[in-house]
Amino acid sequence: MRYKIIRILEPDFGCEGRPDGYEQVDDVIVEDEKGHQKTLQFKDQELYDRHLDEGDYIDIKKNGKEFLFRLLLQYGAD
Repeated sequence: MRYKIIRILEPDFGCEGRPDGYEQVDDVIVEDEKGHQKTLQFKDQELYDRHLDEGDYIDIKKNGKEFLFRLLLQYGAD
């Protein structure tokens, strides 16, 4: 299903910083074509590696407990 990334929320660790060895997971608010929103969790590094940002459109399929996704249209791209 096609979704638009509405918001990416990164955890705030305050002045203590991230714990050693912690792999950051972000809450990603997405919206489907009917306007329904849901919050999914993605590894922060995976979002960076795929150059995903707010405003991008992605295709999401559920594979067991994991979500498989691919970029469909990047915000601001021609």
